[in-house]
Amino acid sequence: MPASQKPPLSELAEIDIHHLANQVVIRHEKDSTQQRLDTLLRRYELRIKEQFEVSLATSAGQLVHEGCGIAITDPFTARQFERMGETVIKPLCFSLPFEFQIISPASRPANRNSHRLIQLFIHLAQEMGIALTISPIREIPEHSKIA
Repeated sequence: MPASQKPPLSELAEIDIHHLANQVVIRHEKDSTQQRLDTLLRRYELRIKEQFEVSLATSAGQLVHEGCGIAITDPFTARQFERMGETVIKPLCFSLPFEFQIISPASRPANRNSHRLIQLFIHLAQEMGIALTISPIREIPEHSKIA
Protein backbone atom coordinates (compact mmCIF):
# COMPACT_ATOMS: atom_id res chain seq x y z
CA MET A 1 0.00 0.00 0.00
CA PRO A 2 1.45 3.40 -0.96
CA ALA A 3 2.40 5.66 1.97
CA SER A 4 -0.20 8.25 0.91
CA GLN A 5 -3.03 5.71 1.05
CA LYS A 6 -4.50 5.06 4.50
CA PRO A 7 -5.80 1.65 5.55
CA PRO A 8 -9.58 1.30 5.93
CA LEU A 9 -10.85 2.11 9.41
CA SER A 10 -12.03 -1.49 9.76
CA GLU A 11 -8.39 -2.62 9.73
CA LEU A 12 -7.33 -0.36 12.61
CA ALA A 13 -7.23 -1.62 16.19
CA GLU A 14 -8.74 1.63 17.47
CA ILE A 15 -9.92 4.92 16.03
CA ASP A 16 -8.22 8.22 16.82
CA ILE A 17 -9.77 11.62 16.13
CA HIS A 18 -7.37 12.09 13.17
CA HIS A 19 -8.77 8.97 11.48
CA LEU A 20 -12.10 10.77 11.06
CA ALA A 21 -10.63 13.38 8.70
CA ASN A 22 -12.32 13.29 5.30
CA GLN A 23 -14.57 10.37 6.27
CA VAL A 24 -18.29 10.33 5.49
CA VAL A 25 -19.64 10.57 9.02
CA ILE A 26 -23.30 9.93 9.72
CA ARG A 27 -24.04 12.53 12.34
CA HIS A 28 -26.55 12.62 15.14
CA GLU A 29 -28.54 15.74 15.88
CA LYS A 30 -26.80 18.25 18.12
CA ASP A 31 -26.78 16.22 21.32
CA SER A 32 -24.04 16.57 23.94
CA THR A 33 -21.93 13.79 22.41
CA GLN A 34 -22.10 15.38 18.96
CA GLN A 35 -21.14 18.74 20.45
CA ARG A 36 -18.08 17.16 22.12
CA LEU A 37 -17.11 15.54 18.82
CA ASP A 38 -17.48 18.87 16.99
CA THR A 39 -15.25 20.52 19.61
CA LEU A 40 -12.55 17.88 19.07
CA LEU A 41 -12.74 18.22 15.29
CA ARG A 42 -12.35 22.01 15.55
CA ARG A 43 -9.49 21.71 18.06
CA TYR A 44 -7.51 19.55 15.64
CA GLU A 45 -8.71 21.47 12.56
CA LEU A 46 -10.20 18.34 11.01
CA ARG A 47 -12.97 18.21 8.46
CA ILE A 48 -15.38 15.39 7.82
CA LYS A 49 -17.73 14.79 4.92
CA GLU A 50 -21.23 15.45 6.24
CA GLN A 51 -23.93 13.85 4.14
CA PHE A 52 -26.41 12.53 6.68
CA GLU A 53 -27.82 13.76 9.98
CA VAL A 54 -30.20 11.49 11.83
CA SER A 55 -32.28 11.69 15.00
CA LEU A 56 -31.93 8.10 16.17
CA ALA A 57 -28.86 5.96 16.75
CA THR A 58 -30.61 3.04 15.07
CA SER A 59 -30.97 5.14 11.91
CA ALA A 60 -27.24 5.85 11.98
CA GLY A 61 -26.55 2.14 12.50
CA GLN A 62 -28.74 1.19 9.56
CA LEU A 63 -27.00 3.69 7.26
CA VAL A 64 -23.61 2.29 8.32
CA HIS A 65 -24.93 -1.23 7.78
CA GLU A 66 -25.95 -0.19 4.23
CA GLY A 67 -22.42 1.14 3.56
CA CYS A 68 -23.29 4.86 3.51
CA GLY A 69 -20.51 5.93 5.88
CA ILE A 70 -19.31 5.63 9.46
CA ALA A 71 -20.98 6.67 12.71
CA ILE A 72 -19.90 7.30 16.25
CA THR A 73 -22.81 6.01 18.25
CA ASP A 74 -23.59 4.58 21.65
CA PRO A 75 -22.14 1.14 22.40
CA PHE A 76 -25.56 -0.51 22.72
CA THR A 77 -26.57 0.43 19.18
CA ALA A 78 -23.11 -0.39 17.82
CA ARG A 79 -23.23 -3.92 19.28
CA GLN A 80 -26.74 -4.47 17.92
CA PHE A 81 -25.56 -3.77 14.37
CA GLU A 82 -22.31 -5.71 14.80
CA ARG A 83 -24.41 -8.79 15.65
CA MET A 84 -26.30 -8.33 12.35
CA GLY A 85 -23.02 -8.85 10.49
CA GLU A 86 -21.11 -6.72 7.98
CA THR A 87 -20.81 -3.86 10.50
CA VAL A 88 -17.52 -3.47 12.34
CA ILE A 89 -17.19 -1.64 15.63
CA LYS A 90 -13.91 -0.20 16.79
CA PRO A 91 -13.03 1.43 20.10
CA LEU A 92 -12.15 5.09 20.21
CA CYS A 93 -8.79 6.03 21.69
CA PHE A 94 -10.18 9.38 22.79
CA SER A 95 -12.79 10.07 25.42
CA LEU A 96 -16.32 10.64 24.14
CA PRO A 97 -18.92 9.82 26.80
CA PHE A 98 -22.53 9.10 25.91
CA GLU A 99 -25.45 10.21 28.04
CA PHE A 100 -28.64 8.26 28.51
CA GLN A 101 -31.65 9.67 30.27
CA ILE A 102 -34.69 7.90 31.60
CA ILE A 103 -37.38 10.48 32.13
CA SER A 104 -40.61 10.09 34.06
CA PRO A 105 -43.15 12.61 35.36
CA ALA A 106 -42.26 14.19 38.69
CA SER A 107 -45.89 14.21 39.79
CA ARG A 108 -46.12 10.44 40.24
CA PRO A 109 -43.67 7.77 41.35
CA ALA A 110 -42.02 5.47 38.82
CA ASN A 111 -43.89 2.19 38.48
CA ARG A 112 -42.38 -1.29 38.73
CA ASN A 113 -41.98 -1.53 34.95
CA SER A 114 -39.85 1.63 35.00
CA HIS A 115 -37.68 0.14 37.73
CA ARG A 116 -37.41 -3.11 35.75
CA LEU A 117 -36.32 -1.21 32.61
CA ILE A 118 -33.60 0.56 34.56
CA GLN A 119 -32.37 -2.72 36.06
CA LEU A 120 -32.30 -4.37 32.61
CA PHE A 121 -30.37 -1.41 31.20
CA ILE A 122 -27.79 -1.63 33.99
CA HIS A 123 -27.51 -5.42 33.62
CA LEU A 124 -27.01 -5.15 29.84
CA ALA A 125 -24.30 -2.52 30.34
CA GLN A 126 -22.50 -4.80 32.81
CA GLU A 127 -22.72 -7.76 30.42
CA MET A 128 -21.24 -5.64 27.64
CA GLY A 129 -18.47 -4.23 29.84
CA ILE A 130 -19.85 -0.70 29.58
CA ALA A 131 -19.08 1.49 32.57
CA LEU A 132 -22.06 3.56 33.65
CA THR A 133 -21.91 6.62 35.84
CA ILE A 134 -25.31 7.07 37.39
CA SER A 135 -26.19 10.64 38.32
CA PRO A 136 -28.76 11.76 40.85
CA ILE A 137 -32.35 11.93 39.75
CA ARG A 138 -33.40 15.30 38.45
CA GLU A 139 -37.06 16.09 38.62
CA ILE A 140 -38.60 17.62 35.54
CA PRO A 141 -42.01 19.24 36.00
CA GLU A 142 -44.77 17.55 34.02
CA HIS A 143 -45.52 20.74 32.05
CA SER A 144 -41.91 21.22 30.87
CA LYS A 145 -41.01 20.68 27.25
CA ILE A 146 -38.17 18.33 26.40
CA ALA A 147 -35.82 19.98 23.92
